[in-house]
Amino acid sequence: MPIDPGGAAATGDTAAAILLITSYGQIWEVISALNSSPWTAESFGADTAKAKSAREYLAHSTISGGLMAAIAARVARSWWPLIGAGAGVGYAWWIYSRALRRASNSGSDGWGAGQDTALRGGTWGLKG
Repeated sequence: MPIDPGGAAATGDTAAAILLITSYGQIWEVISALNSSPWTAESFGADTAKAKSAREYLAHSTISGGLMAAIAARVARSWWPLIGAGAGVGYAWWIYSRALRRASNSGSDGWGAGQDTALRGGTWGLKG
């Protein structure tokens, strides 16, 4: 389908696309401000206190981002902010839950724990 930037429908389609992508991206902006990456969660998540903390910050960020998307949807009189935010929240919970599950399965609760325990035996030229 060719894109016609001057077409009559382009204004509505463009606005919908902007609302969708902005609301999806905004979820990740809030998550990145309040939480570490999924990789970090996977690296330390076997520690139950750290996993609980990661889930709490994920809840704070997704609820906050979702509320802003709801306000944006109301102001814009459009469902697109809720659709974009919903996609972001859904993916965030899936990827962070998977990371924490992997951490638990591997026993990774910090550096030198879990699958990377072979690093502990290395003589890295460190004394003490």
